[in-house]
Amino acid sequence: MKFGPMWAAAALLCLAAPGVSSAKTARAENTLNISIVDFAFNPVNDTVIVHSTVEWTNNGSFSHGSVNQTGSGEVWSTGIIGHGTSKGHTFDKLGIFPYECVVHGLSMPGTIVVISSSPVSSTSWSKLKRSYRAPAGKAVPQKSRRSS
Repeated sequence: MKFGPMWAAAALLCLAAPGVSSAKTARAENTLNISIVDFAFNPVNDTVIVHSTVEWTNNGSFSHGSVNQTGSGEVWSTGIIGHGTSKGHTFDKLGIFPYECVVHGLSMPGTIVVISSSPVSSTSWSKLKRSYRAPAGKAVPQKSRRSS
């Protein structure tokens, strides 16, 4: 899976930002709904608070599903989701979790970023950075050093 540099920077900024409260960057509610239409997840990439459930709903006419990519650190498979139905997974670990369609593989990628509800400490950041596998030829992003 290819991560664009802008998306990776934005995702990591969300991880490093204390007190994240924006619904677009981190969802405080317990469920994130991802729509599957035709051959795409919508949204493709999103951020949730740890212990949140991500629910994939197939709104297209083809069968789809969600499965973690090997080595992502969080293991799940929704199995095949038929038209008009939903299946979910609760994320209990911090990290960046790439996934793909059960049926169509990497031609339908997505990513869930799971953050804590509190500011990310240096220790948590180190653990998260070690758990992230950068795509081949890419460096592991560094923690943002923004001033308050």
